[in-house]
Amino acid sequence: MEIGKKAWPGGDPVELVQTLENGSSHILRRGKFWFAVHQGNLPCDVAGQEATELLQRPWDEHTAWLSIDLPMQSTAQLKKIDSLGSAYRLLLVYAFLSWSPNCLAIYFPAEGITVPNLGDLADSINWARKNGQNLDFLSTSPG
Repeated sequence: MEIGKKAWPGGDPVELVQTLENGSSHILRRGKFWFAVHQGNLPCDVAGQEATELLQRPWDEHTAWLSIDLPMQSTAQLKKIDSLGSAYRLLLVYAFLSWSPNCLAIYFPAEGITVPNLGDLADSINWARKNGQNLDFLSTSPG
């Protein structure tokens, strides 16, 4: 809840709408935006998913995970209204505030893109762009 208040300040207050799964999932709302924050205590089973060892390492070494998403909007809906980049930027602020050396990567499931933690979140994203990851979805579409 506190990270949500820091991530999305100003305007409408951030409200805790519901806590689920014995406290491991939370639904937050700020104005018209709904956010889901989920924590898992077990690794995801994704052996052999990535093309390179550097990208696969976070999947092989992780022991827990944190997910932040916009549950009321699908990626397709956001693309249709040219808002996908804006939505991802909201989520990235939360990810930035949660980022630490304990984070192994950030994963964008709709795009199937893993960005390994190479230090700072922005540096990691820039590295991924320079090394062939198509992160155009993080940019606002013209229109």
